[in-house]
Amino acid sequence: MAVLLGVVLVILGVSSVWLSSRVSSEGERLEDLERRASQLRLENQLLEQSVVERRSLTRIEPEAGKLGFSYKPANLIIAPDEVVAQLIDSR
Repeated sequence: MAVLLGVVLVILGVSSVWLSSRVSSEGERLEDLERRASQLRLENQLLEQSVVERRSLTRIEPEAGKLGFSYKPANLIIAPDEVVAQLIDSR
C-alpha cells in the first residue's frame, strides 16, 4: 500500500511540474499572439489611413494627369423649342 501511495505521489508530482511548464509555455505563446495582434491592429490603421489619402481627389487628379487623363467639363445645351416630353390625353 505504501509503495502504491509513493507511486501515486511521484506521478502527481511529475504531472504538477509538467502542467506548470505547459501553462507557462502557453502563457508566453499567448503574450506573443497578443503582441502580434496589437502590431497588426496598428498596421491596419496605417494602411486604412494610406487608403484614405490615396483615394482623395486632390491626390488622384494630379496622378491621373501624369498618366494622360484629363477632365474636360461638357456643356449641356437644351434648346427651348425641342419637345422633350408630351402628355397624351387618352380620354
